[in-house]
Amino acid sequence: MSNKQFDCGFDIEKFHYRFRVGGLLVKDGKILFVKTKFGDYSYVAGGGVKLGESTETAIVREYAEETSISVKIKKTCSCL
Repeated sequence: MSNKQFDCGFDIEKFHYRFRVGGLLVKDGKILFVKTKFGDYSYVAGGGVKLGESTETAIVREYAEETSISVKIKKTCSCL
């Protein structure tokens, strides 16, 4: 079992699957990417959804944690 007891996820054999969200912040025709400290790549802000948390709330929280930017969600989409 995962140590992250408050994340939405599950274990199958040696693999841990986690429900995650990501969000695109678009302003003036540009998309914000976060540059990682651990390698030479960038990503859209996002992360794991906590139990009882909506996907919208998770995206707002993750943006605040990763970028210190307060965002409002205008549109959502889903994919697996």
